[in-house]
This record gives sequence, C-alpha cells and structure tokens, in this order.
Amino acid sequence: MTLLKKSKFVHELRNDNRLAWFNSFNLKVAYIRPELTSFLEQLTWLDSNHEQQLSEMERQAIHSLTSDGFLVPINANEDELVEEMLRESMDKTPDIHILKLFLTTRCNFNCKYCLIIKNLKGIQGERLDVETLEKALDFFAWHSAKSSRKRKTIFLYGGEPLTNPEVMMWAIRRARELEAEGTLGGELELILETNGSLITPEVAEFLARNRVILIVSLDGPERIHNCMRTYSDGSGTFCDAIRGYRLAREKGCVAVVSTVFGPHVAPNVSEVVTFLAREVQTPSIGLDLLHIIETPEERVEIPIELVVERYIEAFKVARKEGLYVEHIMRRIRPFVEESRRLKDCPACGSRIVVAPDGAVGLCEGFIGSRQYFIGNVTDTQDLRKNSWFLEWNNRTPFRSKTCRECIALSICGGGCVYNAYVQYTDIHGVDDTICATSRGFINWLIEDLYRLLSERTQGFPLMSVHVASVQEKRNLYGRIPPNLDLPLLQTVSKYAERPAGGCHE
Repeated sequence: MTLLKKSKFVHELRNDNRLAWFNSFNLKVAYIRPELTSFLEQLTWLDSNHEQQLSEMERQAIHSLTSDGFLVPINANEDELVEEMLRESMDKTPDIHILKLFLTTRCNFNCKYCLIIKNLKGIQGERLDVETLEKALDFFAWHSAKSSRKRKTIFLYGGEPLTNPEVMMWAIRRARELEAEGTLGGELELILETNGSLITPEVAEFLARNRVILIVSLDGPERIHNCMRTYSDGSGTFCDAIRGYRLAREKGCVAVVSTVFGPHVAPNVSEVVTFLAREVQTPSIGLDLLHIIETPEERVEIPIELVVERYIEAFKVARKEGLYVEHIMRRIRPFVEESRRLKDCPACGSRIVVAPDGAVGLCEGFIGSRQYFIGNVTDTQDLRKNSWFLEWNNRTPFRSKTCRECIALSICGGGCVYNAYVQYTDIHGVDDTICATSRGFINWLIEDLYRLLSERTQGFPLMSVHVASVQEKRNLYGRIPPNLDLPLLQTVSKYAERPAGGCHE
C-alpha cells in the first residue's frame, strides 16, 4: 500500500456521534461510521505493513477515502494541483462579453441603502446622451466580437434608467441592430434594471417586443419594502413598483425580482420569500447582500452572524416554494454539482462599466470616486491588455494561501471586489460577508444532507464510509428544479464555474 496522508483540503466536521469529511477542492463529502472515528484520529500515514493489521471495515474505508481524494499519497504536492487547475481553467486574458451601461445616475427614488446615489456624495446626477451611447456600444462591440462567448449581455442601468426613456429606447434598438449585423459576435441578452415605477403600457410593450429582460427591485410586502425604498418626500414606493412589475408581465416581458437583504428584510426573510413566491409569482429573485457605502456614516449594516442565519433561512423557505434565489444558489449549486466557483463577479475579466459621460470602468461601485475607471469610450485602447483589467481577471481565492485553507474555497468565488477594496483598500482582500455566508452554508449543507440521507436510509451510513453522490446532493434543492432555464443563469449565476472532477485525477 502506498504511503498515505489526509489531504490538506479535508475539513472534519463533528456533531454528536457523527463524523464527516469535506474536501474543499473537489467538493466531495464523506460520512463516516462512528466505529472508525478512533482509527481515523490516529491515522497519520499507512504502509503495506499496516495494511495487514486492518479490519475489513478499515480497509473499505481506506479504499473509499483514497478513491475520492480524502487520503492522498504522502508525497502529493496539492498546491501544484491547484496551480495546474488554474492554468487549465482560468482565462489567460480578459474575455469581455458583458456591458453595464449607465443611462443615468439620477433616480426618482431615495432608497436608504443605494450604493450608486450614496457613493456620488452629492454630485449632480448625469444622463447619457445619444452620441456617447453610440460610442459606448461601438466600444463594447469591438471587444465583444473578440470574446469566445456565444452570448453577449448588456445591462441598462442607473440610477433609474427609465428617467432617460428616449435614450433607453435608442440603446435597445441600436443594440438589436448590432446583434442582427453580427457585430457583437453572438446573440444578445438585453437586461433592464429598474425600480418599476415608470413602466407604462407603451414602455412595457416596447420592452417585450425587443426581448428585454426586466429586473425589478422589490423588497417584499408593502410594509417591509417601504422601510427603505421611498421617494424623496419619504412616501412609500411599493404600489408603483409592483404595478410596474405586473404590467410588464402582463405585456409579455420576462421579469424577475431583485431584493436587497437589508435590515428591513433580514428579520422578515421568510415572509419576504413566501410573498415573492406566492403573491408576486416571480420565477426567481436576487437576494442581494448589502454593498458597503464608501462614507461610513451613510452605511446601512447588519451583523454578519444574523446575515448567515437568515440567509440560510431564506433558502429553506425558497426550496419549499420552488423559488430560485440567485445569490444563494451561487453557494448551493457548486456544492451540489461539484463545480468550483473560480470567481464571483463578471467584473473580474468579463465586464465593463460605462458611465453617462463615457468613462469606462470595472465596477459600478466606484461610479463616484472613479477608482478603477481606465479611460473613455472615445479611446481606442484594447482593455484586454490593460494592467488593471489583467489584475482583476486574475483575482480568485485559489491564488490565496489563506483561502486555500478555508472550507468554502470552491464556493465563494472571492466575493465582491468592491467590498474587499472598501474594507481593506486591496482588491485581493476578503469580502467578509461573502466569506462568512459561504462558510455558514457549507457547514449547514453538510449537516442537512446527512439529515436527508438518514431519513431515507435507516442506520445510515450502512458502509464504513458513504461518499455522497451528486444525485443524492440534489435532494438539497427541494422543489427548485436543478436544470432551471432562467434569465442570467449563465451570465451571472453560473459565472466562472468549472466542474471539479476528482481531487487527484
């Protein structure tokens, strides 16, 4: 028998008399019979002489744990395995196929947690004009045509984009023309992010006719939504928002909901998710964690422990309702499907942001400070060669020695670059909230999967070691269809996910 050791990626979880090993690199979880606990505790390495002394149960355990990468050859260089994976899976250069286009930085709402308006710090909002729009679309088309991705995506963003309706319609028409001409290098997904209040029957019909997907901001029932999402006079916006959402659906638009997981939603998250599933009947929601506003006194915050607890509660309710929750499924799906999430945001090498004045940046969070804005749409530069773009493109938790020791290595994607920068003035820093929620989900998923398997099999695990299959893990989805065909699934939710395979293929 080859000399063996426990993989550096194995994390041990105990609860009462239960023992589980989780491999954070290949995302496999092994449930181990209690009788083997003492044996495995004493195990540091094995050779052929030891093999003669093993019981049948112990031999079975060693075989299973070795086959699935929990035990590895004693001379295995596991860091080199990570480096090899990065060489094979990470894009060598930025692959730009997503545009986030600010039609305006003005808004008719005054939401208390708004990243964009708060980070403008009192600067008068701007509106995109047609001339700058044309240059922005041409600038994106030049880069998009060089992307290997078949699907290209344009987000129409703000502020509230519908406060600049003429330019919005011009942008949609011109974008569809570029798609028809083949200039973009693939099919186009057009997305409008809106608060819903300014949607009219005419606007809704136009959007439906041009196959524009709507993301409408709605934070749950009226009393919860209106806590944070108000007009400048303090009056609530719920009635106008849900009217716009329903009108869009009525006219044939594909529309989903974006909900901010703020201090108004967190304590009421079960009610919010149930309301959105049953009353609003949205096919999916984005449950956005708060971004950190640059000015400390403007920040809206929630204790991290509460975020973790209530985020898990949100998923419990969502799977009963069969509701896809985008930001949570980013953590669940990699664990279930055993697919590593190398990055968490398309800003890391796949997306550009264009401000109303034509300035080109990497992240909308910096719209006020213009940090990491690197030029203008009037420039002829190839962003794939820009040093900042290259640095963001290379950002992944798999390059961090600290992150390689974390149980959530393969599901967090490194979190939000903007949040990491605001917290630590370093884009390679940790996004504390994503880090905590990812670790919380892994621990809960391993426990909940044990519960589900135990309910189906009396005396589980029957064998010395039970390594859960992907099919067994899919029970964690509840009523959420595993192969859901949803807008944004490939563009954002499954962004930079790669099959893990075995840890030691």
